[in-house]
Amino acid sequence: DLAFEGTDLEHQKTISLVRNLASKDRGILFENKLQNGKIEYVPLSVASDDTAITEKKNEIIKTKRTAEFISDVNLSEVLNLSSALKLRFEVIGVSADDFTKKTNETRNRATNGKMRIIICFAKDDREQVTIRSLIRETIQNETYDMLFIDATDSVFNDFEKYAEELAHSEYQQGKDNASAKSYRERASALLKEWKNIISNGRFYIYSHVNQKPETVTGYNAVHTILITIVRRKYPLNFDSKGTSDSTFNQTNLKTSAECGIKQDTKGVVVGIEKKILQHVWKIEKYWERYPEQDISQIKISIDTKIKETFEKEGRISTREIVDGLAEQYGFMPCNLYAFLIGFLLKEYANATYRYSDSNKAESMSQEKLAEMIAAYLKQCSRYNDTYIVKMTTEELEFLKFIE
Repeated sequence: DLAFEGTDLEHQKTISLVRNLASKDRGILFENKLQNGKIEYVPLSVASDDTAITEKKNEIIKTKRTAEFISDVNLSEVLNLSSALKLRFEVIGVSADDFTKKTNETRNRATNGKMRIIICFAKDDREQVTIRSLIRETIQNETYDMLFIDATDSVFNDFEKYAEELAHSEYQQGKDNASAKSYRERASALLKEWKNIISNGRFYIYSHVNQKPETVTGYNAVHTILITIVRRKYPLNFDSKGTSDSTFNQTNLKTSAECGIKQDTKGVVVGIEKKILQHVWKIEKYWERYPEQDISQIKISIDTKIKETFEKEGRISTREIVDGLAEQYGFMPCNLYAFLIGFLLKEYANATYRYSDSNKAESMSQEKLAEMIAAYLKQCSRYNDTYIVKMTTEELEFLKFIE
């Protein structure tokens, strides 16, 4: 400030002026953080070869693909999905250049239990027109069982400015690396700003079933539609029962299952019964007393399935039980649903049943059942099928005899 003493730029006014010159809109200075924690403001190098920079800028405009932007700043994350929705939906970002390739790849591979979203981006109006034409054509074909979200209303209006910043960065690289870094960061900031604009912009949502798009503004409105889709497919799901994000992780599968079996919650599922099982918690044969409850309807269904399989085969695999719950009721591999599976199967966690796999058989217990549930939900490559085995009358009588 001493250099400006006696002028209108004394004291804090000088600092404000310098910060203004370093703002992204002015771009005359850039911040350089020193090792002692202080900040110095350094002039950006002025290019001495405007022709070279213009050539670089034009080359970037000509060759930079939207697909690269999707990768550079993870544009596919513009929907800011909750943990529950991330388990429900796989999101694939596409551009006009790779729309057909990625859409076909998505259609032709296994879903792994997830619904698929193709979200489309465009950096300019030309790509926007192409994308919308491709969507209209593709949704005519019922084999594309996925949602298409058109996010191309929010084109990259600062693309030329981005190209200019990047051109300056490339030009300065090796000449003035600090300036090159600053220009590169400014280009990156423009991309991130575009991503934010898309997140809060207009989306058009299509499918083969709904070929007239539903139009919404902002990612939260998209969430509402996705939750409705989940509820329509799995009316008895527990995703939106007020549970925390951590219950949709896979961090404590065995403990969560055991909490359901023992009806004693702790850790990531502590207190969860008050939100999702308040009417049936610690009530014997709750499905008979409160058959209208969602969990009771699922319990009746899964018990019927287990009984029928016992009568035919004498045992039922964990795979068959969990896959059935996933297909019919939308159960997912996470702490919340591990807890619910444990609760639903707790009546089988006693010595009336046995555990078996390809190597051994032993008496069933609460801990063993929790292990079975967690092991299948983790689905490691070395997983071996495990079974709940119904004891025969002779076996039960023998056990009574030796007790």
